[in-house]
Amino acid sequence: MATPLTELQRRDVGGVAVMTSAAVNRIGSSSGNEPSPVHIFLYFHKAIRSELDALHRSAVDFATNSLVEIEPLLKRYRFVRSIYKHHCNAEDEVIFPALDIRVKNVARTYSLEHEGESVIFDQLFALLDSDMQNKESYRRELASCTGALQTSISQHMSKEEEQVIPLLVEKFSFEEQASLVWHFLCSIPVNMMAEFLPWLSASVSSDERQEMRSMKGVIPEEALLQQIIFTWMDGANIFKKRKNLEDKGTYQCPCSSSQLMKPESSPLDPPVDEILHWHKVIKKELIDIAEAARSIQLSGDFSNLSSFNKRLQFIAEVCIFHRYCNLQYGVIMLMLHLN
Repeated sequence: MATPLTELQRRDVGGVAVMTSAAVNRIGSSSGNEPSPVHIFLYFHKAIRSELDALHRSAVDFATNSLVEIEPLLKRYRFVRSIYKHHCNAEDEVIFPALDIRVKNVARTYSLEHEGESVIFDQLFALLDSDMQNKESYRRELASCTGALQTSISQHMSKEEEQVIPLLVEKFSFEEQASLVWHFLCSIPVNMMAEFLPWLSASVSSDERQEMRSMKGVIPEEALLQQIIFTWMDGANIFKKRKNLEDKGTYQCPCSSSQLMKPESSPLDPPVDEILHWHKVIKKELIDIAEAARSIQLSGDFSNLSSFNKRLQFIAEVCIFHRYCNLQYGVIMLMLHLN
């Protein structure tokens, strides 16, 4: 399974993260000059390729330089695994079941490949947790396993771009695609979304970032909700700054003791006024959900209960994430003012 280290070093890693124009052309547009909503999946893939490329280069550097510490590499492994896990779960829960209704014998193949990739991740982390770290072959084996992971995931995403995404364009209307993309995003935990979208924006070009923002129909037409999503999408610079600090080992969480003395110095602290936007969005969504629940109860029509449950689950996760943020930052800021 492992690829020899010499072969890994010969790869043209600079081209790994490039999204081919052929893939874009195959997907095309499903509504005049508007890009298909599922274009966003190409950007997810580009970001994942870029992250895998950086991970592989770091692993090769670790294997060829005995002075390189493993801690920064461990952070990259955990981040890649988390991002890819949520990406695959969203596909398995939303995209593939919808596609399977209209095109048989396609989705299951990709779900099985997700399981295979999960096995490679498990093997990689078993190696990271093993007692082999003092052995001479450990660093080379880790780099080889990382190369195998990169190859497997890259091939899998290329197949999706060849088959799955064009089928979504062919078999689903523009509005249905937009709904699928939104449900895909909603299936990712909200606390992860707050990191997922800035990471995605930081991994694509400015033109691609603008295209993501201009995709009509994906985000519900609720001004405050759109403001939150777009704020996350616009967080590319903050994400890049934090990643640079993490790579240098100088990043500190804003809630750490050293940051409490100078909260204004943290580039990651959001304006306190943004909390009001969260309150308005959450309040409106809860009112709408309550009205929808009453409508279901009065009509006795439970045919759309699955959609209602997903909406309820989403706002529940939003509230949990909001409460977590309050605990992390709100109490700290209050203590600072009291002092």
